[in-house]
Amino acid sequence: MAGETSKSSQAPLLSGVEETIMDSKMQQAVEADSGQKRNCRLDLPDLVYSGAVCTSWHQSYSAVRRFRLCSPDQSPYLVFSSADQDSNTATLHNVSTNKIYHASLPDPPFRSRYIVGSSQGWLVTADELSNLHLLNPISGAQIALPLPQSIKDVTPSFTEDGDLAGYYIMAINNGRPAPDFYPAKEARHYLYDKVVLSSDPSCGECTVLLKHRPYQYLSFAKIGDNKWTWLAMECCRFYHDIFYNDSDGLFYAIRSCGDIHTIDLTSSPPAVEVVFRIVHRNVTQTSYVLRAPWGDLLMILSTNEPRFLYTTDEESGPSSDDEENYVPRSYLSRRAKVTVHKVNLAKKKVTRVKNLQDHALFLGFNHAFMLNAHNHANLSPNCAYFSDDDNDHIYCYPFAERHLVRLNLKDATLTDLSFTNSLLNWPPPVWFRPRLS
Repeated sequence: MAGETSKSSQAPLLSGVEETIMDSKMQQAVEADSGQKRNCRLDLPDLVYSGAVCTSWHQSYSAVRRFRLCSPDQSPYLVFSSADQDSNTATLHNVSTNKIYHASLPDPPFRSRYIVGSSQGWLVTADELSNLHLLNPISGAQIALPLPQSIKDVTPSFTEDGDLAGYYIMAINNGRPAPDFYPAKEARHYLYDKVVLSSDPSCGECTVLLKHRPYQYLSFAKIGDNKWTWLAMECCRFYHDIFYNDSDGLFYAIRSCGDIHTIDLTSSPPAVEVVFRIVHRNVTQTSYVLRAPWGDLLMILSTNEPRFLYTTDEESGPSSDDEENYVPRSYLSRRAKVTVHKVNLAKKKVTRVKNLQDHALFLGFNHAFMLNAHNHANLSPNCAYFSDDDNDHIYCYPFAERHLVRLNLKDATLTDLSFTNSLLNWPPPVWFRPRLS
């Protein structure tokens, strides 16, 4: 059932004014305790592990979690499946400290999932029936989202025995709309592009915004809804990237043409406003959009140049008898050019920037974010960190080597990011910032 979670919440011990007064006194005591101050500075995986050491440490962990005293400036992680772990275990590699953590997660097995989002401390995954789930790798909580057949232009198909066979998804064939059939396991690759959240769903009301095909439409649902609601407006298609802005409560979305929209899902009906139009744009570029920590609206343009190295010994490509098993490797020059631009909504202009004020930028299937490199060891300032989010390439070659690189914005140099040799290419690794409600 959509909205169902694998973790249940406990009723408060006290209520009303008495609980508020007690909480205030307890929080003051917690903040004054030196041991609690130490725990407040821990990365969340370390904090969770500390709670399992003994009774007193668990009490400390519970207090820090209850009053949300964890540092909001959590380190970035790369989440992936590791060959030296079982299929239900996700590996979290701290990019700053190089510490590695392993999280045992609920079914379906992590290694069978397709990751299509990383937002507000949760992963968004699609299982082998193409059903979407929110998954918290820190707490192990899981929340089901509405079924695929509630998305516009998606119709399920069943076998004679009543089992799900796959989905018909509308497409344009020879200039005419016609449905294409995708087996249940493959539909997720074609259908889902990216998912972002408005907030941590365990903290209260949360809106989920889904970018999907055909035509890179947007649909949304609140936790507990049983269907997706399509943004049924002519301009609401061909989106590249989306993010949620806490300061004004709006989603921002950038289209393939470069236009930027704000989307208010709290109004009825939802309100979409074109806040920026671009005059000239190379539509072959991939666009990202986010709000920088200092308030600027940034647009990132990435030009891909598909080039491959072959897994066979023949430089010209796969041999004829190896055609079926041929898998090309992603090559570093796939990110042929990346530029960052400041968008001035008032003056309706863009200005290229090469200085991110010593911040590092993380892009991929994740809700784009930036971190001050001086606050996190091993991060390079004024650099963009990319994980592979090329849906078409992943669909065609699900087990190919993944694109994990760092781009220096000042001199445009690309550096291959090296992680553990046990990193598997499926599911596609994704950047992640933990939260613990």
